[in-house]
Amino acid sequence: MELMRDCQDYPLRRILSHAEAAAENGVWSVFIPGTPIATDGPDFDTAIDEMIDALREYAEDWQDRLSDAPNHRGNR
Repeated sequence: MELMRDCQDYPLRRILSHAEAAAENGVWSVFIPGTPIATDGPDFDTAIDEMIDALREYAEDWQDRLSDAPNHRGNR
């Protein structure tokens, strides 16, 4: 999986397998419990694509500033 390769040495790698998905009222939601990362989409594939984008953005933000933020330290 491309995302796993992108995050090979990154702390998020260990939580990627904990993502959960649910469909409700015609919308798919994908989230990782215990993190601020969640997405929705009109179908499962779109929600997964959005999750990949959200994880990449979070990884960039982590490197830039979130690793030192008190409310994100538990996501290491």
